[in-house]
Amino acid sequence: MKLARIYLLLLLPLAVQAQTITLGPITTLAYCVGDTMLVPYTASGTFASDNHFFVQLSDASGSFVSYTPIGSNAASGGIISVPLNGSGLHFRLRVASTDPYDTSAHNGSDIRVVGYPTVKPMGRRGSQDNDLAQQSRIWVSQLNRFDTDYRPLALLDEPIVFHDKYAAAGESFQWHFDQDATISSSTDSVPTISFLSEGIKTGSLTVMNSTGCSVTDSFNFRIVGCTPVIPPSTVTVTRDTSDIYAVSILVKAGALYRTDSFQHIYVEPGGAVQIAGRAVVYLESGSSAQFLDGGGGVVIGPTSITLPSNDIYDTLYCGSLSFDYSLLAAGVAVNSIFPSLHQSSNHLFARAAAESIDLKLLNILGEEVVAKRGMGEIDLDLNTLQNGVYFAVAQAGNQHEMRRVAVVH
Repeated sequence: MKLARIYLLLLLPLAVQAQTITLGPITTLAYCVGDTMLVPYTASGTFASDNHFFVQLSDASGSFVSYTPIGSNAASGGIISVPLNGSGLHFRLRVASTDPYDTSAHNGSDIRVVGYPTVKPMGRRGSQDNDLAQQSRIWVSQLNRFDTDYRPLALLDEPIVFHDKYAAAGESFQWHFDQDATISSSTDSVPTISFLSEGIKTGSLTVMNSTGCSVTDSFNFRIVGCTPVIPPSTVTVTRDTSDIYAVSILVKAGALYRTDSFQHIYVEPGGAVQIAGRAVVYLESGSSAQFLDGGGGVVIGPTSITLPSNDIYDTLYCGSLSFDYSLLAAGVAVNSIFPSLHQSSNHLFARAAAESIDLKLLNILGEEVVAKRGMGEIDLDLNTLQNGVYFAVAQAGNQHEMRRVAVVH
């Protein structure tokens, strides 16, 4: 009996010093990438003064062979914050101590961490097999030369079918449509709407996956009608003309307008337009358009148009299209004498709609280097100039245009 008491006294200090780490309950098992999980724990026994507790997060398959250490807490009980920066369906975790090293049991259930949905709201015009996103490829890739609107277009009263390009099983959808849409919101995956007036329309789509991770993306586009209003700043073309520097152009009967720029072009009956660049073209009955290779844009008119097969064009067909001249007739002058400057390789072209034009080239000190006068177009060979930076000034009538010119041989 005396010997048993001695053994008991020897073992008692070891029992007092034993360490135990207990993981608290983990009730939430589904998270989004980037969320923070709060891990509760308690510890008993004797630990070194410099000991701290940390979370061991398993790999995505639940193995602790290669775990990720996260967080730190010196207290014998509390909560450790765990940022979840990677996705996986089988994470496990446990709490460990550093001195002495010990671990709790793992949480016992898979922890799912999933990424956020990929969202891209898109619209397809219901009555025509044309996707609004097709126009986005046209407009977004262009420099905003005239501070002009590059939004996709749809026709007034034409139904638009919306969808999410990256829709996946188990996702839910919340659409919001602003302005005067026929419906203001929808939870359908593919809602159909139309608008009651022309103008810029906006909206948003929120997509949530089965874990509750949600992403919102916005969209906007322009609704146009079959009676477009010609802007007051529109330049009127009455003869064969090329590349006028203006946001919008009105082509009168008997005139042919050629351009490789992004512009809004309104063509009256008997007028014609030749396009080699991106443009929005409005065609009244009896007008015509020729589309050269290398172009792309939107055509709005009463009849079908023959388009190059290797370029990006879009068409909106009206039963009858006519122009509203109310703003143009409000007293803002139109002018077909409008000079433009274009540099191509080692040539500088100055054009002024078949009118007299003066071209001057100045060096960076403001000294005149070249002065030429011509009718309609001047072609200046830059090979005769020294390398450097110049400023070109073209004047026709009371209008002028200036641009910077770099000469490099």
